[in-house]
Amino acid sequence: MKFLPIVSLILSATTCAHADVADVQGFPLLSIFKTIKNLPTRSVRCGGTLPRNEVFTAHQISLAAKAALTHLLKGTQVDLTKAKGTRNFYPKPYGYKDPLVRFPSALCGRDDQLSEFPITRGLYAGASTKDLAHRIVIKQIGRKAIYCGLITHEGAPEVSGLVAPYVNCDG
Repeated sequence: MKFLPIVSLILSATTCAHADVADVQGFPLLSIFKTIKNLPTRSVRCGGTLPRNEVFTAHQISLAAKAALTHLLKGTQVDLTKAKGTRNFYPKPYGYKDPLVRFPSALCGRDDQLSEFPITRGLYAGASTKDLAHRIVIKQIGRKAIYCGLITHEGAPEVSGLVAPYVNCDG
């Protein structure tokens, strides 16, 4: 009768190994699950107490970072051409021009090539970002990446010469 526990153990291990793949809606991310360094282990709040504030779990942040890296590795972008004639592609370079943004990792500096990608409650697959104030920022290093942080337009003060500036999210 030891056969039944062994079979159930194998089946549960197989199910657990594939659980995260379903969460990312068709992105083949299983091979890069451990390639994003410096991911948070706690939730992060964007927007403070302002109307468009959101709290993102560590899992949501991880999925957004992995989606951004997958697009970077494939050389693809989410095209928002359909959004009222605008041409807005993600992931896209983050220029780090916002004077109030500071990333805690010394590995994400002002002169580094960083990428930004919208973060939402689900996996961002393309839509107007007019109502999406929050972004994840990563730094690609070969086939891996470093999580730099979350930034938001929500609550960012006006900065001369910048359209829609960012500030760091808390967490």
